[in-house]
Amino acid sequence: MVLRLTSLFALLVLSLQSYSQEAEWLSGELHLVNGSLKKGQVKIPQPTKSIRIGANKVAFRANKDAKTTRFKDHEIAFVYLTSRTDGTVKYVNIIVDKKLALFREVETIGDLTIYARSMQVNHASTVGVWFSSNFNEIYVQREGEKQASELVSATRGLNYFRKNVNAYFSNCNSVVMASEPIEKKEDVLSALQYYKNCI
Repeated sequence: MVLRLTSLFALLVLSLQSYSQEAEWLSGELHLVNGSLKKGQVKIPQPTKSIRIGANKVAFRANKDAKTTRFKDHEIAFVYLTSRTDGTVKYVNIIVDKKLALFREVETIGDLTIYARSMQVNHASTVGVWFSSNFNEIYVQREGEKQASELVSATRGLNYFRKNVNAYFSNCNSVVMASEPIEKKEDVLSALQYYKNCI
């Protein structure tokens, strides 16, 4: 009975965390689809793979004392954020699985753009206690493609990544060969650099 109540409490807490899980407030520019521009402080929500209540929304405030306004993905064209570690980075909405999703624009190599985001994944342990961890997802998209293609999944291993590489880069053997020896997801971006050989 105690274990069941503990599991239920953990599940409820995790549900709230999944809804409100956001990065820190950062200085930034919010460019909206209607053409308006908002400068101030921005929070990018961290999406979750499992429990989710409501929609992820980007939060904006003019300064730390100002009222917070939230925007849905379809209202946002792109976002510029400035952090101490990464400098200025750009977030854009791309289509994945026929839905809009906000991703960080990592790099463009020729006609190929690489996108990434941090995804929260919730798990249940063998004793019924829930816990969460963060994984990166990586998508790619060539000019003219209507939606981005997943290379790295938050919940699947490197064999899935290699399968996706073989399919997406079937006309670029350099990337396929560079992907074979990779043993850590952190090294995926280094393999994609070989796309330069196929431009």
